[in-house]
Amino acid sequence: ISDPYQVFGDLFGALPLGSEKAFEVNYGLQVKPYVLFQPTFQYYVDPGAYRTVPNPVVFGLRTKITF
Repeated sequence: ISDPYQVFGDLFGALPLGSEKAFEVNYGLQVKPYVLFQPTFQYYVDPGAYRTVPNPVVFGLRTKITF
């Protein structure tokens, strides 16, 4: 988080913001010529730039259908 925004939390009595790291894995699976499934996995370190929040894991699925 850039320097001007690191102190944003000070206005509300929160901790100063820091950096956030994200790791993401995607894979596109073409089931039919007109159907695509794309599962995704995301892992965040220091989410929201707060060091007191546990590191979350996010799973998702994108579906694309072409007519």
